[in-house]
Amino acid sequence: MVFEKQKITLFLLVGAMILFIVTYSCILNRKNLKYIKHKVDRDFGKNPSDIKIDKKILKKLFENTVKGKYFLDDISANDINLDLVFEKYNHANTTVGAQYLYMMLRMPIFNKEYHDKLKDVILKLSEDIDAAKKLSVEFAKIGYFKRDVLDIIYDGIDYERYKKYKIPVYILTFSLVFLAVIYFVSKSFFGYSVIILLACGIYVSLKMEKATEGRILDFATLADILQISKEIEKIHISILKEDMEKVNKLNKDLSGIRRRTGQLSRFGTGSDVDFIIKILDVLVMYTPRKFFKTAELINENSEKLKDLYLVLGKMDAYLSLSSLYLSSDFTFAEYSTQKNELIFEKLNHPLLDENQVSVDADFTDINALITGSNYSGKSTFLRKIALATNLAMTIGFVPAKKYRTSFYFLQTSIDIKDSIEESISYFLAETLTIKRMIEKSDIKKLLVLDEIFRGTNTIDRISAACNTLKYLSKENKVFAATHDIELTELLKEEFKNYHFEEEIKDKDITFDYKLKDGPSKTRNAIEILNIKGYPEEIIVGAKKMAEEISRNKQIKYKF
Repeated sequence: MVFEKQKITLFLLVGAMILFIVTYSCILNRKNLKYIKHKVDRDFGKNPSDIKIDKKILKKLFENTVKGKYFLDDISANDINLDLVFEKYNHANTTVGAQYLYMMLRMPIFNKEYHDKLKDVILKLSEDIDAAKKLSVEFAKIGYFKRDVLDIIYDGIDYERYKKYKIPVYILTFSLVFLAVIYFVSKSFFGYSVIILLACGIYVSLKMEKATEGRILDFATLADILQISKEIEKIHISILKEDMEKVNKLNKDLSGIRRRTGQLSRFGTGSDVDFIIKILDVLVMYTPRKFFKTAELINENSEKLKDLYLVLGKMDAYLSLSSLYLSSDFTFAEYSTQKNELIFEKLNHPLLDENQVSVDADFTDINALITGSNYSGKSTFLRKIALATNLAMTIGFVPAKKYRTSFYFLQTSIDIKDSIEESISYFLAETLTIKRMIEKSDIKKLLVLDEIFRGTNTIDRISAACNTLKYLSKENKVFAATHDIELTELLKEEFKNYHFEEEIKDKDITFDYKLKDGPSKTRNAIEILNIKGYPEEIIVGAKKMAEEISRNKQIKYKF
């Protein structure tokens, strides 16, 4: 009789613990879902993601993608501050979507039909906001990962590394059974048994976690992706019909992995419930067993997992672009059938504030040589041109009132970096950067160069710059900025001259940042020295020498 009461008491305790965990889980899940819905409703079409994704994880999909001849290389991505632009305008709900969006920004598409279709998707999602928000909620359930799961999808699982842990794991699976038997056979050893089995379980779990390098945690993330992918089947958005059908098919093909992984709950509350769940997991080896059962399935279905990852990423990237379009004053680019057209109105740079000076220009059949004094706006203008070109060739809309363009492959040389570690001087780094621009391309290039060959002496710089720019201008559209006013005369047949200028008044320099026709006739370097308090002897001598040099070159400047 006593034995039966003890047995009932044990079962009631276990049952109460399970009921408490399930109830608490439901409460947390409901609370989390309510928060997600509120956040999506608040932010869609208004605010970018407030999650700062690790750059290595962000770029992983792009780095793992097979690239052809045409992609935005690291040099150009750095020159246009792509990471900062992405951070400001990323509206993706998930790591998957953010990775796909970043990949889009690095892989231009020179096809009008593609861009027309992309525009249609963005506009339709922008119009059907309720459906877009509903889909966004499902993606937001996945959220942003702390770890990158692309490794297990692209590289698979090295199953042989973990075989030695398989037997201990399956022995410890029966820990609760052992404890129940010991409890009824000899209560005096029950406490010791709990400690021993827990210690063994923790030891094996830690060994497994170390051996798998966190792969068990990655499986939990993969389980979330597969589960949300299944939930997405319930949502119907006509413009995404093709992608939805692909998701449905892949869900059927990957149902075995989804069943094996299940939905691993990760509360992250730091509460006692998390501790209880971890204890139970250690006692039954649930997660390690899941690992062994799932590893082989992942390796067998890696291509299908890649396909699912990409299509989900694409859909979330579309939602991100739709939200960005609604929240910004960007306009869709118009694509010209001409080979050398570029016209825009009110072109801005997205990283500058609303008080910036917009640019209106028509550079059709024009190569532009820009001169002007320091801080007058040359480099900013070049970055505006370069970034707008990349946005037009990738996501299809730009920060302008109007933007019409031919298809161009962008390459830049703006922010050159030397390298002490690689023993590369500034001039050599610049030489290698510009060399890639000389390579032939089936797509007309748009080349942007700031202060070409600034890393060498005046005579060599002007001579090399003149002939290099002449060569590049033959088959490409070129925007180049320089302080070498001699180039404005030497290249007047190949380039149209533009300039930015300043006004010096009451020992202060002001700029209007407006692009003007013709070469610059002013300099401000010596005047800046004067304003900053350099000795008069230096200022007077520098101005006198500058006037003599200018007369000898037959080029006149205003001071």
